[in-house]
Amino acid sequence: MYYVTLKNKEGRNAIFYLAMEEYIARNFERLIDADENGVREAFFIWSVAPTALLGRNQFIEAEINRAYCQEHNVKCFRRKSGGGCIYMDEGNIILGYVSSRTDAQATFEFYLDKVSSILRNLGLDARFTGRNDIQIAEKKISGNAFYMLPNASIVHGTLLYDSDFEAMTKVLTPSAAKIKSKGVASIRQRVTNIREELEKLPELDKKYLERDQFMNYLITSFCADENGKVWEKYLGDDDLQEIYKIEAAYADKDFIEGKKQDYSLEYFGKIDNVGELHIFFDMKDGLIYSCHVEGDYFPIKTDLDEQLTNLLRNKENTEDSIREALHDIRLEEYIMNINKEQFIKLIYK
Repeated sequence: MYYVTLKNKEGRNAIFYLAMEEYIARNFERLIDADENGVREAFFIWSVAPTALLGRNQFIEAEINRAYCQEHNVKCFRRKSGGGCIYMDEGNIILGYVSSRTDAQATFEFYLDKVSSILRNLGLDARFTGRNDIQIAEKKISGNAFYMLPNASIVHGTLLYDSDFEAMTKVLTPSAAKIKSKGVASIRQRVTNIREELEKLPELDKKYLERDQFMNYLITSFCADENGKVWEKYLGDDDLQEIYKIEAAYADKDFIEGKKQDYSLEYFGKIDNVGELHIFFDMKDGLIYSCHVEGDYFPIKTDLDEQLTNLLRNKENTEDSIREALHDIRLEEYIMNINKEQFIKLIYK
């Protein structure tokens, strides 16, 4: 596995690194050598100034306190992967993994198992749990998401090493359904910092209490060969110019704000192992005209709205009519872990 890095990392923001991941994934065969099994893998690690990062299909006003963000210079961006909104700061280490494997579920689980194992090697009882979290003692230390391209999978996530939880609770405004599902009363009650957990260990090499040393440990664990050599891929000026082009799309105001439309009807629910879904219908003359889906689910294909709109346009808003219209679509190809019956029952519960 190659560790992808830059000679100058100063002054980068979150969407630059997201663009860097995407650039590598879109140019895998040219940039990253395959291993003996023909698999290409790349690893990234980074952190940024305070930032709120929305999932691809989330409604910005429902997820963050925009007034607080503006007052405290917290940047707000959106990623192309699914999942929920996250808060990042210098104490929140972001990991990225790009693979030529295109089985979304298998790649996601491989990465989460790998991170959990690396943390357990330090003596931490880290476990992959739920859809996308890693926990220590039933408290979250990592949330993760993925983005599929035709020839590559991107998985990225947080590691709460020494993050500012007070700021996090003021930036993020998750739904009551999400908090209730975790059995806790607030964000703060369900998270912990890795540094805090390391300090509890009776025997620990104290260098891992330093952020930079902990990050080096992660790089070595992911990318070193049996001789301890870390395989690195440095990106040069030509690469940077291509990354900036991709970054521009992430910086586009319309992309950050997301879709804005006054829909006639809204249906909301939380499906176990899928996530929260908001399903919107726009109605004309008593019939469905368009459909839009938001939420913190994990998308596999990204044209769900278009496919649903094509199937549902000019159909009656009844369970029988919807069921018939959706007969031939495989929703599990668009949303991880969902089935058609769950989607329909969310609307007509």
